[in-house]
Amino acid sequence: MKNPLVIYKIEKGLYIARNNSINKKKKNKNFNLKKKYIPLHTHSDLSLLDGASRVSDLVNECKRLNIPAISLTDHGVMHGIVDLFKECEKADMTPIVGNEMYVINGNISRNYRRGEMPKFHQIILATNAIGYKNVVKLTTLSHLSGWQGKGAFGRPCISKNLLAKYQSGTIITSSCLGGEISRNLLYRKKDEARKVSFFYKKYFKNSFYLEIQDHGHREDRVVNTEIVDISRLKKIKLIGTNDSHFTTKRDVETHDSLLCIQTGKPIEDIGRMRYSGTEFLKSSIEMFQMFRDHIPESFINSALTNSNSIFTGSEAYSIWEEIKIPAFKKPVGFEHYTNNDFFKIISFEGLVKRLNGRFSDAFDFQNYEKINIDFFENEPRIIKYYKRLDHEINSIIKMGFSTYFLVVWDFINFARKNLIPVGPGRGSVAGSLVAYSLGITNVDPIEHELLFERFLNPSRKSMPDIDTDFSINGRETVIEYVSMRYGQESVAQIITFNRLTSKAILKDTGKTERISPFFLDKMAESIPISRGKPVSLIEMIERATQSEDFRKKYLTHGDFKTTVDKAMQIEGMNKTTAVHAAGIVISSKKLDTNVPLARGFKGEVVTQYPMEDVEFLGLLKMDFLGLKNLSMVETTIDLINFRFNTNIIDLDADYLRPHFDHSSYEILAKGDLEGVFQLDASPGMKDIVAEMLPNSIQDISCILALYRPGPLDAGLIPKFVKRKREEFFFTYDFPELEFILGQTYGILLYQEQIMKLGQEIGGYSMDQADLMRRAMGKKKKKEMQIQKKNFIEGCLNNSFEKISSEKVFEQILGFAEYCFNKSHSTSYAFTTYQTAWLKSHWPVEFFSSLLSANLADIAKIEKYVFQAEFYGINILKPCINSSEVSFFPIENVQNHSHISFGLGSIKNVGEMGAIVILSQRKLKGAFVSMTDVVKRLMYDELLGNSLIEALIYSGSLDKFGLSDSRKIMFSDSKKINKWIYKKQKIILKSQPLLIDMKWMTERENTLFGLRRDFKKKDILHDENQVGFQSKFTGLSDFNFKILEQIDIKLLLGTFQFMNFHDQYFQRKSETNKNLVEYTEESLINQNFLKTEKFLFIGLILEVQIYQVNFSTILIKFILEDTNGIFIGLDFMNFELLDTDFFLKTKNKIIRNLQSKKCLPGEMIMGFGVIKEDDYRNKLSLLNYYNLKKSLILVLRIRPDQIGNKALQILIIKCIRDNGKLDERIPTVPVIINIRGYFRTENIRLKSPINRSNVFIICEKLKIIGLESMVFKV
Repeated sequence: MKNPLVIYKIEKGLYIARNNSINKKKKNKNFNLKKKYIPLHTHSDLSLLDGASRVSDLVNECKRLNIPAISLTDHGVMHGIVDLFKECEKADMTPIVGNEMYVINGNISRNYRRGEMPKFHQIILATNAIGYKNVVKLTTLSHLSGWQGKGAFGRPCISKNLLAKYQSGTIITSSCLGGEISRNLLYRKKDEARKVSFFYKKYFKNSFYLEIQDHGHREDRVVNTEIVDISRLKKIKLIGTNDSHFTTKRDVETHDSLLCIQTGKPIEDIGRMRYSGTEFLKSSIEMFQMFRDHIPESFINSALTNSNSIFTGSEAYSIWEEIKIPAFKKPVGFEHYTNNDFFKIISFEGLVKRLNGRFSDAFDFQNYEKINIDFFENEPRIIKYYKRLDHEINSIIKMGFSTYFLVVWDFINFARKNLIPVGPGRGSVAGSLVAYSLGITNVDPIEHELLFERFLNPSRKSMPDIDTDFSINGRETVIEYVSMRYGQESVAQIITFNRLTSKAILKDTGKTERISPFFLDKMAESIPISRGKPVSLIEMIERATQSEDFRKKYLTHGDFKTTVDKAMQIEGMNKTTAVHAAGIVISSKKLDTNVPLARGFKGEVVTQYPMEDVEFLGLLKMDFLGLKNLSMVETTIDLINFRFNTNIIDLDADYLRPHFDHSSYEILAKGDLEGVFQLDASPGMKDIVAEMLPNSIQDISCILALYRPGPLDAGLIPKFVKRKREEFFFTYDFPELEFILGQTYGILLYQEQIMKLGQEIGGYSMDQADLMRRAMGKKKKKEMQIQKKNFIEGCLNNSFEKISSEKVFEQILGFAEYCFNKSHSTSYAFTTYQTAWLKSHWPVEFFSSLLSANLADIAKIEKYVFQAEFYGINILKPCINSSEVSFFPIENVQNHSHISFGLGSIKNVGEMGAIVILSQRKLKGAFVSMTDVVKRLMYDELLGNSLIEALIYSGSLDKFGLSDSRKIMFSDSKKINKWIYKKQKIILKSQPLLIDMKWMTERENTLFGLRRDFKKKDILHDENQVGFQSKFTGLSDFNFKILEQIDIKLLLGTFQFMNFHDQYFQRKSETNKNLVEYTEESLINQNFLKTEKFLFIGLILEVQIYQVNFSTILIKFILEDTNGIFIGLDFMNFELLDTDFFLKTKNKIIRNLQSKKCLPGEMIMGFGVIKEDDYRNKLSLLNYYNLKKSLILVLRIRPDQIGNKALQILIIKCIRDNGKLDERIPTVPVIINIRGYFRTENIRLKSPINRSNVFIICEKLKIIGLESMVFKV
């Protein structure tokens, strides 16, 4: 008998395929499939490094095979769904939304240990709009609440209960060999497989299908025959699929290379992961033939026909929507106004403030339409502002964007009130007087001749794009405010994908081919960068290549040619995900109804659709960019104010607004540009600035517009410099051009100039001029012919000659490709000026912030230290007891020209090491000796072994010895290290385990040198033995170490501390399933407190106070327990808050927190409310108080004891019989800890007990058989 499989060789690997020579004569004899097979199990390159198909290629291949629909089921994600809809719409095909999810037989909110809870593959498909929303919801839940495992082993998981809850409009299939049914069959657990099949049949009925696949593996045939039996026995429908990971047979090697890159294995590795080579899109005939040798043909026909039935049974729906702006809640006192009216009011009020309050009597803000224009009779400038503002307001309202402006005004107003640096503007929004009046920008568009229509053209209905710059830390605060303002479930950041560029993929593919790393690095370095991206590999091997050596090696070096050919197939595919640097989405409804969500690297919630896709779904996208230079400006201002102990300067101060300041422009003329925003990019920029000698904000704007690839290639910069220096005489074709091009010396540089030319010379309206500008940028021939005709006609109507008109149009057309947005360059010129001004007037503070902003960049630190010394500033060597994490100016009696070196900039110490050193100083005082340093730092898990060495050689420890004895100190540190290690070893032998819950035996407390009272020794539990895991996830290693250092171990939450080895609880697992119901039904009636409130105990890490709106102040506590960080929010409402009242109230709140001892470093206990769908670990606090030197009594009972009425009565009796509460005696809260196998709950008793009775009560509880503990905080 012939082997049904044949082995093919591919370069340095193998793959297995079906031997089509078998039964060749009867190839189509019994093929009678009436309906087209539909691929319902398909992966794209968004199954990162596991799929080698681009979505467009998949759709095109289906079109070639006459397949009318396709599903996309990437692993656990929905990244490619919007692309699928776009491509299917082009090809007139039907997209089917899907996801290959991971299902567990447990609670997804619990963190299981690796290998403890198997993860099974499960295909879920959407058949209508409701199904799409349910697939989105399930995908979101799996990522935000169900992530299991860490690193490469982490997967987003979902439970069967949630699948059943959100099953409407969906199809469930048993998936591949990784599915639960298939895996049980492989392990010969037929009964278990049938039980699982029956479960799905019972709860999903006809929406559940058994999936058969055959990729040439023996396991496929074993599973398929059993699945057919289950289908016959349980009457469950079959579906035939092919687990497609690449598009065609030709892509086998591409996918194989991708797998090697994913696993880090060479192609030649025999034991590496590899596929059979048959996982590509197949036609109906190929699918039919695939199963013929082991499945009856009637079942094959049924399975393939069912795939088409799912397609035909699906309803057509669209995910596209118009952009919907979230509802804006107006401040107290303005609720009766419409959004349009309120928008007008604050716009006119803002303009009056911008005009320094002049003519405020003329503005009746309550009746803004009746403005007394007579006040402006002798002020044509004011009339100009008023008319421009009125025109913009009417245009914005007419286009329906007033609410959008209010949303933007709201969060920028919040930022300014809370002293968060906001950029002067970004993009074309600086051309709007409304934006200037509302404080959205700080650039006066009339003064700088900026155009509103460049920002918002009434003739072109599209959403305006308002992008905003914040300081890096301030950006996070503003995002948090927006989340609270519009709902955490309605705000998210945006995902982005790291693609495999030519340099990266060449190295990755070369490694799999075992090519020399040195050779690969050399070839990768030869790939030039163009427009910020590496040149593609296809360009590198063309005749007109920029690297002849690269092309020569490609043509003559066989292995290198193979590598490049493979790399070209993979180039541009997605490798990993990241969070977009600026993108934010704000929705008018819950995001997870339409957009799948995930978590970023830092735990932030992000959309699974990228930036270009979210707008298709009707979502409002904004850019919040964290600008390092704004953070640097903020730090500089803070250092200046700290120096004088008063707020002598702020970001919006008049002297920080661009004006002619000789010293500021002098440093620019000298080429002294280190740290100056946008001008310190390269040596070429320094040369241009030095040649141009800028002396105005307009000159800086021109430099920013000129130093780009287009103008550089066209040679505009030398021409511009000569004209500015009057070294070259030039004339204008029309006198009217001088008015428009005068600032740029006759050179067409800005897009706004094109629009002005169209208006003044071509007779266009400003709306039409903007359309002409856009058309020129796209360079469509037909459109340009129309524009040229209209422009020349307009010129002739304005009495201009035809020849000159044609010449001007051709000039405009030639320059249009690289003309820049003047609004943007002017806005950034403001920040450029601010950094130059600070550098020239406050060099010590400026260099301190500049060095601190680049702590980890050693090359920049060296450069900036050298320049600081050029300014006469001394950089002092670091000291372990006086240096901070970052660089800090040191006051001196004679001058202020000293900066303390930042510990965070020392190599092998870093920012984390510096923070630990500072925490040690704050908690245990200054370091007193070399022994003390080694003892306190050497065994910190967060610090590397080389830290002490780095501190010695950097001079940070010179105070403990002579400066020339660093080698001796290094030798001594090793001796001290050995001595401490031996001492630690002796101590650890007598220490109990961290999670040992048994009572302590009588012993001395060696840590504090205290002997416990004999009566208390069996009851008082050492907090060093407790290890609870709170509900909140996301371990913060650094702060956990701080908690250890200050000896705090009892940190309670709704903890999920599990004893997996307790056989009793395993037998009683059914009891635990209804734990919550028991507690609600039984305990409330027995004087126990059980509410939706969440009991917490945590360490305060930080307290922040914000003014949220006109009437609300927020106190934000950043808290931590031993498992991670969570946030507590306390909202305080007032009638009306102005700036002065807010500052007074803020000081009052701070004093109140001081009196309650609720400031950083303190332990607090309290209650908060957490939303069911809150993924961000935040509590709205109801009450809280300090826990320092407190005792807490914890009574532990089992779940099966909850319903025991007699036991409840005994507990209440034990507590009540020990006297009434005495106000003179401190009280102790009583917490009932109900510990189950699946879950653990904390419940607080309604009444506390007297501190003096706590140990007596413990003894009584022990007598009745209950476990109780007293914890000391």
